Amino acid sequence: MGIQFTPDQQKVIDLRDCNILVSAAAGSGKTAVLVERILRMICDDSHPVDVDRLLIVTFTNAAAAEMRERIRLGLEKKLEEHPDNTHIERQVTLLHNALITTIDSFCLFLLRNHFNEIGLDPAFRIADEGEVRLMQGEALEELIEASYASGSEAFRYCVEFFCPGGRESVLEQHILNLSRYAASFPWPARWLKERKEDYGAASVEQMCASSYALWLREHLRRLLSGCVEKLERVQELCEAPDGPYMYGELVDRELEQLKALMPTWGAEQKEDMGEEILNLRTKYAIKLEDRKRLGRLKDFFQRDLIRSNPGMTSVKFREALEELKRRTFGKED
Repeated sequence: MGIQFTPDQQKVIDLRDCNILVSAAAGSGKTAVLVERILRMICDDSHPVDVDRLLIVTFTNAAAAEMRERIRLGLEKKLEEHPDNTHIERQVTLLHNALITTIDSFCLFLLRNHFNEIGLDPAFRIADEGEVRLMQGEALEELIEASYASGSEAFRYCVEFFCPGGRESVLEQHILNLSRYAASFPWPARWLKERKEDYGAASVEQMCASSYALWLREHLRRLLSGCVEKLERVQELCEAPDGPYMYGELVDRELEQLKALMPTWGAEQKEDMGEEILNLRTKYAIKLEDRKRLGRLKDFFQRDLIRSNPGMTSVKFREALEELKRRTFGKED
């Protein structure tokens, strides 16, 4: 007895002549549905397609191998049911050349088959991880040395902010992490330059009106709301019969402070968010170390965040890395 598909799975299998996006949890049968959809497209009585005319992309080589094996077993089963069908028999042969592969392998296939159209040396190769790390390290070293030599004030602020204790390795790791994250976008350099504009505010007010600052304010507001809800439940427990009443006064005081913070991080913009945070200490008895933290938070808003501009450094790193690649490949030529 074959697999019994659900109505939704059957829709995915039968749908034709349009784009389709399927979202399903792990273990829900996505691979089985995809294999069945492919087999029905190949063996369609009205409009059959050859398996080597399909592009089937997976995330890993293991998944690609499993997909190819399942399709092979499905074709052989159909050939047993229809031994005189020359089309199915031909598909078993064509399966070896079918593009069932990972995204990386498919891109490599395109480059190797169309290198002449983009002016690429046909003898190109893929750098291994060790080579990539060496090139990144060399590009970073050249970038930081050139930035120090330039005497850039923006770079000096960046070093002061991201290098506690003068450890340049911390800044280097931040640059690498941001570069790797940017690489997950279709156009990394463009994305980095757009993020650089996030730091282009001329004042705290402009920065607080930016999209990322508004997102941060909303995020903090939700965190505070969650804390208030939990403390209100604790307050109810303290007021309950036989509850821990001895903590009631402390809970009330902390709840009052959190509620006072809520307007500061609300949706409405304040003229000076840093000042509002510091002014809370005049109303509540805040410890000295907490006052210092609030002071550093104000400095972060007023000076460091606007001046450090880490996005620009990451843009320059990617440019330096690309230049190093060009120089390296030029030497090989």
